[in-house]
Amino acid sequence: MSTNDRIAPLDLGVVPEAAVSGGLLVQTEHSAYFLFNAMREQPNGRRIEAGTAVLAFLAPLQTRFGHPNDEAHAGHPVLAQAHTGYGIYEVHGSSWLAEIQRQNSRQFPAVQLHGGASLRHHLARQHIRMPRA
Repeated sequence: MSTNDRIAPLDLGVVPEAAVSGGLLVQTEHSAYFLFNAMREQPNGRRIEAGTAVLAFLAPLQTRFGHPNDEAHAGHPVLAQAHTGYGIYEVHGSSWLAEIQRQNSRQFPAVQLHGGASLRHHLARQHIRMPRA
């Protein structure tokens, strides 16, 4: 990813739970759904359980789920910017579209991906328990 990738937190009213985020990605060829254990922040700053949050993404070009775990976020060029903790973010100036275009250009050099503002890149910073051998 390039240094143009910048993240901004999205205010969805909830954030992933820190202890057991419970992230689950379900995808079809037409949509993707990201579910997680949600917490809602109270006026006093404390967080309380808010049930299961469901984010729906229509016609996604690509999804990625898993690595890096939260201890390795500092080494990731985009996740390292998420200094405010666990949450849902939007990536502005995303290099993903250029990466997808580069991959497609080998077989389809004349085809350009379009979408303008409708193409958006989101990420979830959550607790991920990685198995250890």
